[in-house]
Amino acid sequence: CSSDLILITVANITVNTSCLENPEIKLDFTLNIAIPEGIIIENLVFQVFKSCQDMHQKIPVGPPWSFKNNVVTETTDVFSLFVYDCDTLENKCCTYTLEATPYANTIQIVPN
Repeated sequence: CSSDLILITVANITVNTSCLENPEIKLDFTLNIAIPEGIIIENLVFQVFKSCQDMHQKIPVGPPWSFKNNVVTETTDVFSLFVYDCDTLENKCCTYTLEATPYANTIQIVPN
């Protein structure tokens, strides 16, 4: 892993399953991705993580989702993803966090 890895928290939500039996959680995300002129990002990888009470580290939920950008100029796009969490813990509050990691051969600022 690179020490220069950039993690961006996109969203988070806390779900209390204490009143539910055998809960199954579906999370839907629709994102407006705006990449300004002068910024080059070739790939954004999104991953949902879960952290619950008494957990010391977050765990991934579902697969990573990848947004590919082949445009060098300013761009705006809509990107949707969803995950299911069927491995829920009864009587727990869990926080789900959507994180994005930009990847590129180069992430650079191009002067105007």
